[in-house]
Amino acid sequence: MKVISTLKNWSSALLLLCLPALSWAQCEADFSYADYAGPLPQVGGITFTNLSSGDFTYTSWNFGDGNVITEAGSVIDHFYDEGGYYNVTLSVWSDDISTCFAEYTTQIFVMITDDPCDQLDCVWPGDANGDTRADLQDLLNIGLGFEQEGPAREDASNEWYGQPAEDWIQETADGVNYKHLDCNGDGVINQWDIIAVNHNYVQMENGTTITESGGAPLYLEFDVDTIYINDITSETVEINAGLMFGRSDYQLDNVHGLAFYLTFDHAFIVEDTMVAMDYNETSFFGDPNQSLYYAIDGQDGQVDAAVTRKNSSGAAGYGRLANFSFIIDSDIIDGRVTPDGSPTVLFEVDLSVVGVIDDEGNEVDVSLSEESAQVVFIKSPTTRVNDPELNAQIEMFPNPAKESVQVDLGSLDVQELEVVNLLGQSLYRTQTINPQMELDLRAYEAGIYFLQFRTEQGTAIKRLVVE
Repeated sequence: MKVISTLKNWSSALLLLCLPALSWAQCEADFSYADYAGPLPQVGGITFTNLSSGDFTYTSWNFGDGNVITEAGSVIDHFYDEGGYYNVTLSVWSDDISTCFAEYTTQIFVMITDDPCDQLDCVWPGDANGDTRADLQDLLNIGLGFEQEGPAREDASNEWYGQPAEDWIQETADGVNYKHLDCNGDGVINQWDIIAVNHNYVQMENGTTITESGGAPLYLEFDVDTIYINDITSETVEINAGLMFGRSDYQLDNVHGLAFYLTFDHAFIVEDTMVAMDYNETSFFGDPNQSLYYAIDGQDGQVDAAVTRKNSSGAAGYGRLANFSFIIDSDIIDGRVTPDGSPTVLFEVDLSVVGVIDDEGNEVDVSLSEESAQVVFIKSPTTRVNDPELNAQIEMFPNPAKESVQVDLGSLDVQELEVVNLLGQSLYRTQTINPQMELDLRAYEAGIYFLQFRTEQGTAIKRLVVE
C-alpha cells in the first residue's frame, strides 16, 4: 500500500558528458522494490533488491530522503519517516570507473497511514484461508494446521476487523500463513478457532454442482425414497439422507477435508425446526478424536457443512460420512401436485461442493450426481409403511431402467411383490419370488413406478424410474 512506481531514468549520461570516450558496457545499474515484509513490518518500510549486472565492486544507495549508504548487499531495507515521493538512485562502479560506472534512478511513492493493516498481513478472525470471508471452507485449513502452535496474537478478539499478528513459521500449500488459521489468536490451532468462524459467518456460495466424471463419487442418498401419506400418518415425518463419498469400486486414498452445502425447498420443513447433521463416527474419516465436523442451517433452504481430519494424514476408504435429518410437514400433499396432476410430491435436495482437499491442501477431484436426491410423497387412502431397514436390504439395478431391472433381495424373505404407478394403481402382482430376479419392463411407459415387497416383518417400497 506504500510504493507506486512512476518514473525510470537512466542517468549515467552525466558521466558520459565528462568522459565521452569511455565505454560503459561492462556494468549496468538496476533494482526493484516492494513493501517491507518482515515478521512485523514497520511503517514506511521498503525493501530494495539490487539487480545490477557487470563487474562492479562498489554500490551506493541514495534514498531521496537525505540518507545515503554504501553497502554491497543484494537486499536493503529502508524505512521512511514521512510519506511522499522520493527519487531513489543506485550507483555501481569498479576500481577503474573508466570500465564500469552506472546509475539507475526511479521515483517511488511512500504512503504512511495510522492503519497497521496497510503495512501488515492482518488476521481477520474466522478467515483461515485468506478469501476475506468466514465460512465453513475455513474449517478445512483449521484441520490442516490442527494442534500447531505459534506466536499468540496481541489483544486478540473474535470481532471482524483486521488484527496485526506476528507471522508463524508454517504456511499452507497456497501461501496462507498459519497465523490466519489461529482464528481466535490464542497461539494454538484447535476446535476453539471455530468459534471465530461462527461469530463472523457468511453463508457459503458459488459451489460446484457438476464436476469431473472421473473424480471420486460424492452424493446424497435418502434412506427411504418413497413415503405414503394417509389418515394415520403423524403430523411430521422425519426423513434421513446419508452423505456418501466413494464406492466399493472407487475407494479414496488421501482426502483430508470437504466443505459443501445442501439446498432445498424450505416450505417442506416444519417451522422452527433445524436440519440436523450427525457425523458418522464409524466412517472412514475417523472417529471424533480424529475429525472436525460442523453444519449451519440457514433457515432459508440451505445447510452449510464441512468435515475435516484434524491430523496430518488423509483418510482412505469410502462410505457414509454423515447423516442429515429433515423434519417434513406431512400435510405437504394438500395443494401440491405434479404437472400431470397425480397426487405425488417430490422433495428434492441438491448438493454443491466448494472445496475438497488432500493432506497437503491440494484440491481433490470429485464427481457429483447430475440428479437431485429425492423422496416421493404419495397421498394414499390405504396404509402403507415403508420400513427403512427392509428397504436397505434390497438392491435394484439399473435404475433408471429401460427394458428390464435386476432385483437382489439378499436374505430377505419376500411373500409378495406388487408394482404400482404414481396414482397408486396396481399394475403387476406376484407371489413367485426369487432372491435374484428380473422384471420385464417393456410393457411399461416411461415414468415413475413403485415396487412393494411385502414380508412378515413389514413392507419395503423401492422407487423405479423407467426411461
